[in-house]
Amino acid sequence: MNKVILSTILIVAAIATVTTAQDIKVSRVGVHGAYSMGGDVEKETLGYGIQGELSLCPYGGIELSVSKFSDEYAEEGVSLDMDLTTIGLSLVGRLPLSDKGTVYVLAGVDYNIASMDASLDPSMYSYNGHMAHASVDIDNEFGYHFGGGLEFYLVKNLSLFAEYRYTVLDLTTDITVSLMDISESDSSKGSYDFGLAKVGLNYRF
Repeated sequence: MNKVILSTILIVAAIATVTTAQDIKVSRVGVHGAYSMGGDVEKETLGYGIQGELSLCPYGGIELSVSKFSDEYAEEGVSLDMDLTTIGLSLVGRLPLSDKGTVYVLAGVDYNIASMDASLDPSMYSYNGHMAHASVDIDNEFGYHFGGGLEFYLVKNLSLFAEYRYTVLDLTTDITVSLMDISESDSSKGSYDFGLAKVGLNYRF
């Protein structure tokens, strides 16, 4: 009986110690830098964003994250520059790493707002001194994402995290090319999956 009581006390004490040391049931708000890579990204670039997490239990919560980055594409006299803002809502699960921080996984849905500028090479797309012009409209689309990362405690309320998040997304584009008084339009839908490697800071409270 004494061994059972002693074992129970030790288990409860260990759980209490881990919970207190980790202080894992906390909410977070912070900023991050991002680097686009993987998927359908043509030109890897730096981006930035903000995030906030509401704790629901000692080892999980809901996070809202907003990231913005750009991409470029060029082929056969056509240059495309795209800005994309992705707003993600994620379920987050965390596992403590002694008293140093946590490892976590996340998955959820996101709303993606994209804009694109198109330019044409005048040496290839002109007629009798008149240049052709192109415009692109992109519909805002929902996607889904999954990822994971590591969070390290720096001081009592400040932590550093590194994360990789991959988003699966389809974009619908409406393209219009005009030359003099003639305009031609076309619509297409295609995959634009992308990954974001993030490094940032959280204030934990």
